[in-house]
Amino acid sequence: MIKYLQRFCLLLLFIFPFVSMGQSGPDGGGAPAIGKIRGTVLDFKSKVPVEFATIGLYKMKDSALVTGVVANDKGVFELGQVGFGRYFIKINFIGYKQLIIDTVRINPAKAEVNLGTILLHSNAEQLGEVEISAERATVELNIDKKVFNVEKSIVSNGGSATDVLQQIPSVSVDIDGNISFRGSGNVTVLIDGRPSSITGSSRAAILEQIPASSIESIELITNPSAKYDPDGMSGIINIVMKKNKLNGLNGSVSVGAGTNSKYNGQVNVSYRNSKINVYANYGYRYNYRTGNGWSEMHETYPDTAYSLYSQFRASRISESNNLKAGFDFYLNDKNTLGMFVLYNKGREENDQPWNYWEENGSNVIADTYLKQETSHTPSSSTDYNLNYHRTFKKPKQELNFDATYSNGSSDGLTTLTDSYYTGKFDTLNKTPTVLSNETKNTNSVSNIQLDYTQPLKYNMRLESGAKAIIRTNNNRFISQAYNYAESKYTTDTALSNIFNYDENIYAAYSTLGGNFSKFGFLLGLRAEQAVTVSHLVTTGQDYQNNYFYVHHISIHHN
Repeated sequence: MIKYLQRFCLLLLFIFPFVSMGQSGPDGGGAPAIGKIRGTVLDFKSKVPVEFATIGLYKMKDSALVTGVVANDKGVFELGQVGFGRYFIKINFIGYKQLIIDTVRINPAKAEVNLGTILLHSNAEQLGEVEISAERATVELNIDKKVFNVEKSIVSNGGSATDVLQQIPSVSVDIDGNISFRGSGNVTVLIDGRPSSITGSSRAAILEQIPASSIESIELITNPSAKYDPDGMSGIINIVMKKNKLNGLNGSVSVGAGTNSKYNGQVNVSYRNSKINVYANYGYRYNYRTGNGWSEMHETYPDTAYSLYSQFRASRISESNNLKAGFDFYLNDKNTLGMFVLYNKGREENDQPWNYWEENGSNVIADTYLKQETSHTPSSSTDYNLNYHRTFKKPKQELNFDATYSNGSSDGLTTLTDSYYTGKFDTLNKTPTVLSNETKNTNSVSNIQLDYTQPLKYNMRLESGAKAIIRTNNNRFISQAYNYAESKYTTDTALSNIFNYDENIYAAYSTLGGNFSKFGFLLGLRAEQAVTVSHLVTTGQDYQNNYFYVHHISIHHN
């Protein structure tokens, strides 16, 4: 769709200057405009079509522009409604030398002229290296996803990945950092298209640690193709990180500060030449937030009335460190080998006191409570990646291999203290109820994937690949209550549990997609074999859910 819009806009540049010329002949007479001129523009060396080459038709008599057209994706063009006369043609495209054909004549004996194959010579020896810069659209619509380019968003100057996601339509993030997509929490989050350790209860903490300034775009994959794992039933969120593309030694430092003790900083260093790209970046964030709330509940019965009021004031501290280092080694112009390590470490501190009080029907305070909730949650994750990319002589034909190992952990300690007052705050319960909940979650993901893309005729493409995922999750929850008689915490075995989950998935897929005028389609077939084992350590129970599944996906748009 974008390609056709580009072609249309370029065509307008030629149409506007001469829309008022009418249908007269090139010399201003009344000769019928029935002539046609057609041809195909190719690159001189590769014989690849020169898409969007501009073709201008001029009068030989006074060099006045008559009409113009833009070549299609196969390099083919046609100039119609041309009057009798002599003309010359100028053919241009960025990076190529201008070509002029001055032997074009339209007459009654030869109203149609076929110029055949026209070869353009590269202008590299004159221009050297040409860098083209363009403003990317904020939102890009593709057949299977929406892309939100957020690198210039004001949030990117000091926020986190969580802050960026809050600005994306259809994505919601609650006060605890839980993500929902189109109203459902069953969503998969990827980083650069790869599964990471941002799963389960550690997802909110790790997304809070990723600086928004490191994010290039957010992809909402609303119609996942057969290439993707069917984990997130409501969709997939892919966070695309920025990549350095400048040659030589480059570096940047940025710092920021905001109200209510918000600080952030980032350092980027890279070196790139024709053989290697080495890079490292470090980001730090410190964020202090406060909030407050109020609630009322009234119940009325035939013989009595009851009201419960509550109010709270909460404070939250989040601190994160994010370090990424790696390299890309260009074996030759068609083969690239890469490796990187991504490390996140951070903490969350929460303090939230609640005041409750009950009133009877006469608006007299009967009871008052104070509930104090504090939590401390440190977390960390590490991703190791090895990747290989190969291109071929045929455009858009490529082979990709990607292997990632991720591990993460999140330790949480939450303390709840309930204090009871009687009457109007006159007596404090000296032995408040104290509960402690301790969580320890560790997870690891090994992901190996091989993908191949083969372009076909008629603007179609075939993608095939295979994938293996080995995932392990260990979750520990310990609930304790303070025993004043023994001056220690005792474990509540009815609430505590240890749960382990192992999952191995092996999959193969193939998709066929293409675009025809305003219609696009994507057909896919995916086969999966899964082996899953759940182990509830607390009771010694094991559960298995193994399956083999074949499903197809069909997507189209107009």
